[in-house]
Amino acid sequence: MSVLDKIKELVSSMKEEELEEVLESMSGTKTEPSAQDESEQPQEEESPELDFPEIPEFPDYIECSPEESARALQIRDEIRSVRLMLSDLLIRFESQKNKLIDILAEKEQVFLQELNSIRVNHGVPENQGYTVNIPDGSDQLLTFTKE
Repeated sequence: MSVLDKIKELVSSMKEEELEEVLESMSGTKTEPSAQDESEQPQEEESPELDFPEIPEFPDYIECSPEESARALQIRDEIRSVRLMLSDLLIRFESQKNKLIDILAEKEQVFLQELNSIRVNHGVPENQGYTVNIPDGSDQLLTFTKE
């Protein structure tokens, strides 16, 4: 918030008497008009001009030094390099992931074919309400149970 905005906010929040006191103390003269002055002058309030230091305007074009430019461009190049490494890593990851998904799908298909082969070898009828119980450990046996 600029100094001018702060002063405007302060002035708008002050009561009229407080404002007159502040203006009086700043100018050294009383600001209350007499009854005679009021009839002669319109109801306009005069506000004294306050001296504020001018805020310099920035130019539209600022040129940086070669050192500043070189450092900023070096950091930008490092960012590009890291992004390229990340994109390469993501491409390799996606490739590996797709290969593993394909292997997994193939293994699951082989597993289901093996279960079906075991079911046929034991004479378990298809679509008769039998379910296969697959144990968690490899030391336990598969079982087919009718529901």
